[in-house]
Amino acid sequence: MAPQKLLLAVLLFATILEVRPDEKKPVEPVSPKPVKQPVEFSHKRHAELGLECGACHPMADGEQAGIPQTADCLNCHQSSDDSKPAFRALFEHAKAKKPIAWTRVYLLPYFVFFGHKGHQGAKDGCETCHGPVATRDLLSKERETSMKSCVECHKANQASISCTFCHELNQ
Repeated sequence: MAPQKLLLAVLLFATILEVRPDEKKPVEPVSPKPVKQPVEFSHKRHAELGLECGACHPMADGEQAGIPQTADCLNCHQSSDDSKPAFRALFEHAKAKKPIAWTRVYLLPYFVFFGHKGHQGAKDGCETCHGPVATRDLLSKERETSMKSCVECHKANQASISCTFCHELNQ
């Protein structure tokens, strides 16, 4: 075996041993409590207005969903009433030229390579992983992001469960 492949195999094995104990629990536990954000935002209200996910979460490269920033929000809300509590934090961020530090609801480990592009064909779209976002004012984590959960979904949908499908092994 070539030295590079042997080193890669040893590193992969060490990573698996390091990760395995945590695999019995979700990487991030499913949180029934909605996550409070630094700027008030209702997915339900925006969906009722007919906005699609991509209006605020563009996927320029088809892989990473964008997170809206102050300027993105101001595209629609520049003339909103800044005295209303719902808009106060947004306009404070705009005045300070400060990015919105959204609290992540879903976060995968660094060694997992996930692309939205490959998942867009899922039968329920965004709802498959993110739940019925269009009916929520505040979001909570509704699905585990553990390897077990992902593998079960891949099996159920006849998607690959090959290690290299989600984990790049420098091949």
